[in-house]
Amino acid sequence: MEEIDRVMRDPAASRWLRDALRGALARDPVDAANDAQLLARLLDARCAGVLAPGKDPHGCP
Repeated sequence: MEEIDRVMRDPAASRWLRDALRGALARDPVDAANDAQLLARLLDARCAGVLAPGKDPHGCP
């Protein structure tokens, strides 16, 4: 939980990330972890698609 506390206090951490962590901490930890893994896979796939040759790179940070 130390790393979570560090992210929550970090002014450079996005509001979206802090809100997601806060919401996840209120949930069942297994369900939250499973959903976070799915979200990461979906966002990774989106990012890879956006960064594919010939695509506009502005859709993915």
